[in-house]
Amino acid sequence: MKIITLTFFTMVCLLACVHSYAAKISVMTDRDPVPLHESFEMIFEADESVDGDPDFSPLNQDFQVLSSSVRSNISIINGKISSTKQWRLSLMARRTGQLSIPSIAFGRDRSQPSSVNVIAGASGGSTQGSSSSREVFMEVKATPDNPYVQAQVIYTIR
Repeated sequence: MKIITLTFFTMVCLLACVHSYAAKISVMTDRDPVPLHESFEMIFEADESVDGDPDFSPLNQDFQVLSSSVRSNISIINGKISSTKQWRLSLMARRTGQLSIPSIAFGRDRSQPSSVNVIAGASGGSTQGSSSSREVFMEVKATPDNPYVQAQVIYTIR
């Protein structure tokens, strides 16, 4: 009887530990501040597996989602297994200001809320007419002219 009680107690403790653990999901942007009308990348990274697929619809209020991709990484170092999963979104802000990044649901797991500062772009509407009259010249050169497969090619832009 003691063995059954001890086994039952151990199983309950293990299940409680499994259910109480939530994946840590961090949020970062490739730059801050972000100019208005320029795309930027927002990265959600989970340190463990998450409960479900993310719901990025709360971002639609302040951002236009241009594209998304998912990356997974598993590493085994000295017998220790670690894994991360990244969701990379290419976004464009709909307005300027300190925009909040809401908590995103990944099943039962949630990311931490964050924010990004969106500023008026350097090429705003008032300077557009003057910048379109300027000419831009580019010179491109690849060396060597006839490379072989998987050879190094130096690409120079002036």
